Amino acid sequence: MSAASIWEACIIAELARSIPASGFAELPVLALHALKVAALPPIHRDPFDRLLVAQAESAGLHLLTADAILGGYSPRVIAVPS
Repeated sequence: MSAASIWEACIIAELARSIPASGFAELPVLALHALKVAALPPIHRDPFDRLLVAQAESAGLHLLTADAILGGYSPRVIAVPS
């Protein structure tokens, strides 16, 4: 689970300071990820979603999302029905 997911949830939902334990391993945001975001084509405008794509590609992971537009970035992005 990316720290960017928690960050986005906190901003959007204006959550308090605690996020319940989920059993997922944290994926930190690294400079490598930020550089990868800058190299992505402008398919999607949401900076958090672009960061998730960059992290998935950099770490060799898959990104599951309800946002089908993100699938245009990489085969690592898997759109799932919401």
